[in-house]
Amino acid sequence: MGNKTSIINLSLIFFQKVIKNFRIPHLVLVIWLYGIFSNHYWKNNDQYHLKPWKNKEIINNDIIVYYEYLPAFFIFHDPSFKFADNLPKQFNGKIWLVTGKDGKKYPKMTMGLSILYAPFFFAGHLSAKLLNYTADGYTMPYLFFLSFSGVFYAFIGLLFLEKTLKIYFSSLITSMVILSVGLATNLYFYTVYEGPLAHAHNFFLISVFLYYSIRWHEKTDYRTSIMLGFLFGLIFLIRPVNALVILIPVLYGIKDFKSLTSKIKLIFSNYLKILVALFFAFAAILPQLIFWKSISGNWFVYTYGKESFYFSNPHIVEGLISYRNGWLLYTPIMLFSIAGIFFLKKYLDELKLSIILFFCVNVYVVFSWWCWWYGGFSIRAMVDCYGILCIPQGAFYAKMLNIKYFKYLIFAVFAVFVYLNIFQTMQYTYLYVHYNSTTRNSYWSAFMKKQPPKNYWDLLKNPDHEAAVEGKEESQGAECFP
Repeated sequence: MGNKTSIINLSLIFFQKVIKNFRIPHLVLVIWLYGIFSNHYWKNNDQYHLKPWKNKEIINNDIIVYYEYLPAFFIFHDPSFKFADNLPKQFNGKIWLVTGKDGKKYPKMTMGLSILYAPFFFAGHLSAKLLNYTADGYTMPYLFFLSFSGVFYAFIGLLFLEKTLKIYFSSLITSMVILSVGLATNLYFYTVYEGPLAHAHNFFLISVFLYYSIRWHEKTDYRTSIMLGFLFGLIFLIRPVNALVILIPVLYGIKDFKSLTSKIKLIFSNYLKILVALFFAFAAILPQLIFWKSISGNWFVYTYGKESFYFSNPHIVEGLISYRNGWLLYTPIMLFSIAGIFFLKKYLDELKLSIILFFCVNVYVVFSWWCWWYGGFSIRAMVDCYGILCIPQGAFYAKMLNIKYFKYLIFAVFAVFVYLNIFQTMQYTYLYVHYNSTTRNSYWSAFMKKQPPKNYWDLLKNPDHEAAVEGKEESQGAECFP
């Protein structure tokens, strides 16, 4: 009887500690995991066309390239990828290479995601050997562990984002922002449904980078400098355009001429720490440079062919509000972030300039890419910077919740946006919100419906990819806008 009582008491103490330490990021994590288990990975849904562990669709599209460095290095022991010309007959994976100008073959993307995938790859590799699966990098154990990489990193990103928000805002505001980004944006989709893609991982890196950018100005030491440098290197390695985040620490604290002078003095007085940060940033990028050098003889290889940015012809309006993945149309809660920019001066003046400039430049660059709609649910390229955009969203909530009666409207709109995002995410998995061909008519014919009309597929309109690659107009015209 005594032993049973002790076990019960220990269990109660354990659950009390769990409840005491349970925070909003944990709630979001539980919902994410529920979404994975109930809606995707353990269901063979013919309408969704994805049966992940049976047809290897977890490693698809861009994930093929992000991931293939790991089996090449650690299973085939051939960084040159020559093994791809003579794959084993029983090989169930896919290797995707592009031909460079020198006639040699390369992975299209860099190896940054493979670095973050590595713990999950090795867990899958060990499990494959223990469970007698083929240890080629593409059997069920590898896919199982890789499926959770996005959730893992996004959750850590939420924890760091929570720490950042609590510097400036109350627990209520912090909780609302965490729930917003976790459940009312397309981060939900790119964590639950396509977690191995780059976006949850980039959200993690940039959210942590934001936290250490602030910490560096509070306590300028070598440890923080090393963290900042290495994080920046990984961010650049995975998606060079995201190097724009450097604007956050560079412009932090600048409000006027006097603060500019102080910032210059801070930089010069800590030049050794900045050099250390640059060293670790370079160290993160170096493996990719060595890889290119070993194969091509050059330190840099452009692997995107004709794909490029067209800075003289950005599609900002289309990218923000068009039916073809318009960011604010499918992720309307980010309107709160844009509105919150106007309240930054009151709540966090030291970040105002850096956030405004980053947001404007990032939007311009993102929508200057030839494929401005990106393919996917909403504009997936914007997911990466949600950690930064959560700061003005917190300022918006802080302002609005202090207005009598208005706070009830904000809570109501917040709940609607969460529901809308999760419902449209489910629609997207059935292609009732199409990844690149939605028009005004197709959108409204399927809006908030579990089953669209029979003529839904006839209402879609594919973009002209060839014209877009060449920088020519491919717009849906009048069908593109609300």
